[in-house]
Amino acid sequence: MYWLPVLMERGITRAERMTLIRSEQEAALDDLSEALQETADYYREAAESLPNGAVAGALRGIAEQRDALAQRLRAAVKSLGDLPRVPDIDRESLHGFLEKLRSVISADNTHRILEQRLHGEHHLAQLVASSRQVSLDRGSAALVDEVAEHVQGTIERLQTLLNGDERSDTR
Repeated sequence: MYWLPVLMERGITRAERMTLIRSEQEAALDDLSEALQETADYYREAAESLPNGAVAGALRGIAEQRDALAQRLRAAVKSLGDLPRVPDIDRESLHGFLEKLRSVISADNTHRILEQRLHGEHHLAQLVASSRQVSLDRGSAALVDEVAEHVQGTIERLQTLLNGDERSDTR
């Protein structure tokens, strides 16, 4: 580790070094944690933009489950000796602004939000699949499997909502 003294010489703290030097496992868990937290925030914003009903309640429930999973992933990253990243607040603010703008323009805001969240879930499923390709310890692998089940369940739930089974409050 010839570069470690160079980093120390430049005044980089231990915490900063920890974020510079990541194993594949730490990076995979951290990426997943950040994505889960961001999507939890997106679900919360989406629920706030809808009338208080079954769809808004379902989205709030997904956000709460995501928060819990993200917190567990952050704890796993910390247990590996790394500091988890936090979501990009600027990117989330821009996303929120664009969502509000789209909701003003859209004739069927609920359908658009559900379609967008479904699209996001498919991207998250790809991230989970990538995380499964990394060599993970048993506990981390079980946690990633739990995230995969949650994402698949969320996809199924969103498809059910899109098919109109619970959209009595949306039109």
